[in-house]
Amino acid sequence: MAQSRLAKWLRRAVFVTVLGVCALGVGQALMHPDTPLPDAWNPTQPFAVADDITPLTDWKLRALLATPGACVEATSKAADIAPRPPLEAGEQCFIRDRVRVASVGSADVRDFETTCHIALKLALWERHVLRPAALEIFGQDLREIRHFDSYNCRRIRTSRGVSDRWSTHATARAVDVSGFVLTDGTLIDLRQHWDDDGDRGVFLRRAQQGACDIFGLVLGPEYNALHADHFHIQLDGQGCR
Repeated sequence: MAQSRLAKWLRRAVFVTVLGVCALGVGQALMHPDTPLPDAWNPTQPFAVADDITPLTDWKLRALLATPGACVEATSKAADIAPRPPLEAGEQCFIRDRVRVASVGSADVRDFETTCHIALKLALWERHVLRPAALEIFGQDLREIRHFDSYNCRRIRTSRGVSDRWSTHATARAVDVSGFVLTDGTLIDLRQHWDDDGDRGVFLRRAQQGACDIFGLVLGPEYNALHADHFHIQLDGQGCR
């Protein structure tokens, strides 16, 4: 009986040792500068906007946002942003982790202030959705993203009037995008082209679906008349309407 218990203990000890050696080997392989694993799939590498979107992206993004200063550092590699002091306009209205945005990737924007989190996800959207769609559909790049701003200290507007609930715009956790301009000056406008049967309509639907994959809640022209001329894109919530 004693020998049986000893044999079982030895088997477990060997198993744990082998497992530890394997884990150490995998860890060293992941961290080796010549590892064949792409950064996007490597859990030891930090989030980067330029990396492909993978099942690890959300996990890496959460880790980045939990690290002070990391959002600005990562976003500044993919957008023209400038950190600003926090804005505290009231209990319900503020911008924390505040930045000023002048461009996102290759696309200019009218300067606006928002949270770094919004700016970072706009950079992801531009890099992995908007630019590839523009190149595929129109054979050219994106020159401008048009918007109706991000921060606005107000309550939610509904088809029945103003709600008692505060809008995500009051904390700059949303942005309203109204259209796009290609490098040759072609305008793609939500109000004018959402129902377009041609390429501009295809692009807008691709843009909305891509935003839904990156952000939380996205409301567009098919949601209600208040959104006939823009995509309301926010971090909180979930849905594509």
